[in-house]
This record gives sequence, structure tokens and C-alpha cells, in this order.
Amino acid sequence: MDPTTLAILFGMQGANSLVGAYTQSQAIKAQAGYAQAMGERNARLAEMQADDALRRGNIDAARVRREGERFVGGQRAALSASGIDVNYGSAAELQSETKYLSEEDARMTQNNAWREALGFKSQANDYRSRGRVAAMQGRFEARNTLLTGGLKFLQSGALAAYSLDKGGSPKTPTTQATSRIPIED
Repeated sequence: MDPTTLAILFGMQGANSLVGAYTQSQAIKAQAGYAQAMGERNARLAEMQADDALRRGNIDAARVRREGERFVGGQRAALSASGIDVNYGSAAELQSETKYLSEEDARMTQNNAWREALGFKSQANDYRSRGRVAAMQGRFEARNTLLTGGLKFLQSGALAAYSLDKGGSPKTPTTQATSRIPIED
């Protein structure tokens, strides 16, 4: 093969390597950007779930308190109907205990909601972290892909220059070690 033609082929091969590496690096960066965007989206959803858990916890705690107040009201009505003074002695203690237990239930309900929200917030942080790692990894892989493509381009250029300089086929280290017969056109 003509050394000029061979050099052109190596040059085209190098250009193809460079263009392919650039295209691949852009695809890697786009995929990493998508992963980061999905991480952020999932994080926002998890935060919304956390807010919802807290809201539901507050609503449920208020419901528990209302039920406790109704129960105390029922106790007062039953005690009054029996002729007992509801503001003194064991009748007052009974109502106080009921109010206390009702408030404890409400606090437990809010505490459970807070724990659920904490889990969602932790999940949101995890999604964001994974997205950031995917973006960093994508930039790293894209950079490496470009470097590899650039090295292949330089290698093809060196082979092209060698073929023009020697006036024959390029010899790679493998072919130099195994081939002792010069190739002529």
C-alpha cells in the first residue's frame, strides 16, 4: 500500500477515534447529569413525604387529643350522673390521669411521625449524595474517555508519520519482534 494512502488511513482512524471519544464522553456526561437530576428529583419527593409525615402526625395527634377530651367529658358526665363531685378527690384524679394518657398518646403519635419524616429526610440525603457521586463519576469517565481517544489519535498520527518516514507499512512493537521481512510496495 502506498505510504501516503496508509498515512491518510491512519489519520482518518485517529480522527474517528477522537470524534468517537468526544461523542462517548458527551453521552457519559449526559447520563451522569440525568442520574444527578433523578437523584435530586427523588430527594425532593422524599422531602415531600417527610413533610407529609409530619403533617399527618400533627393531625393525628390533634385527633388523639380531641378523643381524650371527649373521653374526659364522658367521664365527667358519668360521674356527675352518679352524684359525685367531678372536681375533687378520686374523680378529679381519674380525669387528670385520662388527660395525661391522652397527651402521652398524642406525643407518641407525633414522635412516630417525626421518626418517619427523619427516615424520608435521610433517604433524600442519600439520593442527593448518589446523584453527586454519579455526576463526579461521569465527569471522570468522560475525561478518561477523551484522554483515551486523544491517545489513540496521537498513536494513529505517529503510525502515519512512521509510514511516511519509512516509506512502508508501520511496525508496531509486536510486529517488529516477530517479523524480520521488510514489507515492500
